[in-house]
Amino acid sequence: MALLFFVSCTIEKKSLIIYNNIDEKSSKESVSVSYPIDENDHFSIEFIHSVNKSPVVEYYKIDKKGNLYVYKTIYYNYGAGVPTDIEGDETISYGEDGSMIIDNINRKIDNLTYYLSDISDHVLKINDSDPISLWGIFGQNETIHIDIR
Repeated sequence: MALLFFVSCTIEKKSLIIYNNIDEKSSKESVSVSYPIDENDHFSIEFIHSVNKSPVVEYYKIDKKGNLYVYKTIYYNYGAGVPTDIEGDETISYGEDGSMIIDNINRKIDNLTYYLSDISDHVLKINDSDPISLWGIFGQNETIHIDIR
């Protein structure tokens, strides 16, 4: 007689969690949103750079362990806060639209924080999703944190 054993296992899905920290003295409510995300998924944040007033797109990916890595950035203007040198295996190329593309960055990010200034919206795209307005969720002049859990 053959016995069959079924092993039940759950695959822990990861989530992209975005939240703001509101201190106890604030009259604002804390906000948190969550989006399912898997190994090898990616997302981007696009915004207007506060100093040189041109678009920036930063691309992130998730590894097998749920770690977050920046892997590419796109800039449209030189200026303060914009990298001009590449390191290690990084490459720089130029798009037909005049953009500067730094690729193959692969730098682990332990603490991803953005300040949503009132200069322009920060827009989230997960894989090839429709753009998600972070102003629409958190408002202007808010600090947000992005985690993978």
